[in-house]
Amino acid sequence: MPASTDLREGLAEAFEVLAEEFQNGVTVKLCSQTANADTFTDLLTVSTKRFWEYSEYRKQLVLQIADADSSLTTAMASATHVKIDTTVYEIQNADTLPPAGTNPVWTIYATLFADRVGHYTNL
Repeated sequence: MPASTDLREGLAEAFEVLAEEFQNGVTVKLCSQTANADTFTDLLTVSTKRFWEYSEYRKQLVLQIADADSSLTTAMASATHVKIDTTVYEIQNADTLPPAGTNPVWTIYATLFADRVGHYTNL
């Protein structure tokens, strides 16, 4: 087994332990935004091998996924947002190639999504 696979599997195991301790019961979904509204289509639920960290009082997050499954590759190609339970984050930057070599995880940088439709209808 290549060293990158061993590293990815080790990180996946570590993510599972951390998620069980700190993110137990939380749902993570990759989503795409509809063209004409602030609604989202769920592309994939990421239920294992993931861990994220918040910054700036939950306004930003970094999500790492230690998986090279083809369904994840497909979802990553069209995902525009990440949903953590009911909170939506807009993807600002993300890996475009599956994990390989010295890059053993998918990494997504996202910021808290501002519900523009809800905001303007409440004015």
